[in-house]
Parts: sequence; C-alpha cells; structure tokens
Amino acid sequence: KKQPHIPEKRTYTLEEKQQLTQDEDFKNACFVTQSYFGRPLGPTQLEHLMYIYDQLGFDLELIDYLVEYCASRGKKCMRYVEATAIGWVQQGITNVTMAKQTGSLYSRLSASVMQQFGISNRSLVPEERAYLEKWLNVYHMPEALIVEACRRTVRATKKGSFEYADSILNSWYKNQIRSMDQVEKADLAHQKARPAAKNSPSRTAKQTSFPQRNYDMDSLEKQLLNTD
Repeated sequence: KKQPHIPEKRTYTLEEKQQLTQDEDFKNACFVTQSYFGRPLGPTQLEHLMYIYDQLGFDLELIDYLVEYCASRGKKCMRYVEATAIGWVQQGITNVTMAKQTGSLYSRLSASVMQQFGISNRSLVPEERAYLEKWLNVYHMPEALIVEACRRTVRATKKGSFEYADSILNSWYKNQIRSMDQVEKADLAHQKARPAAKNSPSRTAKQTSFPQRNYDMDSLEKQLLNTD
C-alpha cells in the first residue's frame, strides 16, 4: 500500500500569515487550541497549526478533535499535536469519524496489552501509554503485530516488559514488516540462518546485542514530548 504524501513544512511569508489570520476557520482553530492548552499560542506554535491547517488540510472539526485527543492524554504541546496529525495522514485519517475509530483502537489495544502482560487492578502509567502511542503513531504497527510482540516478550522474559516489546517492534519497523505473513517469513529466514551462524565467533555478540536498550526512536519520542 502506497503511503500518503506528507508535504514538507515550508516557511510562510508575512503576507501569507496575514491572510491566514483573516481566515475564520483558522482563527477558530487558534481559539480552540488555546482553550484546550489554557494559554495563548506563540509564533512557533502558530506555525505548527498553520502547517496542520494549510498543508495537511485538516478542517476545523478535525483540528478540534485532534487537539482534544492530544490534550486528553496530557500532551499540550504543538510538536506532539503536529506529529499526531502527520501520523493520522499516514494512516489515511481524513475526518473525525475515522479519528475516533483510531481512539477506539487505542482503548482496545490497551486492554489487549494489559491482558498479555498480566496487568490488572491498575491503569497503564504514562510511560507505558507512551510506548503504545509510539507503536501506533510512530511505528504505525497493526494491532495484531503489537499483541504478537507482547506474546513473544512474555515467552522470552517471563514478564511484561514494554522495553523488550519495543525492541521487537522497532526491529520489525526498521525491516518494514507490517503483517503476520511477513513476520512468519522473517522467522523462517532467521531459523535457516541459525545453523550457519552457530559456529560464528560473533554469534554471542549478536545474541547479546538484541535486548540492549539502544533505540533510534527514543530521540524522536523525546523530541515530540518537549514543549516549545
């Protein structure tokens, strides 16, 4: 499936900014965003909103739901709002109905992950929810693969480890694995390669490198969570 085009963010001229500030829908989008954030938007935050409205093509209704969605998760940061908007475009979300279905997916996924990891009598803590949001909005992983990664985590570690599950999903993400068929093919390729690697001097190094906690996407997550 071809990924939707994400326009490159551009710099607006003073005249273009003035035109946008006269646009009633954009002015309402600014008001809605400021209401959810509880503070005025600065120049940098306005540029993020301009990109979402003008270049990504979000209408007022979708921006309203987008900002509500992020604020309800404690993410009152325009960088995070913009990253979520880009994720929705990549998933083909073009209206509030589709966005709400994604919200339902998040709730269902939370329950599935908690079940796999044996988490009961409590809700997911913010750090755990951040992993779910990364798997959905950064890796764009289907629910089935996220659940499978959790199953494999429990088999390998005998416990529910979000970091270990993330290492599996990060590997699939880097290798563009997006379906269970592709996972099975990768497993077969790995099994066929094992006899050849058995006597390799570097085998131990390769084995021990997998669980280490060096993830390329961590820097992106930190960047998304930073406030302007």
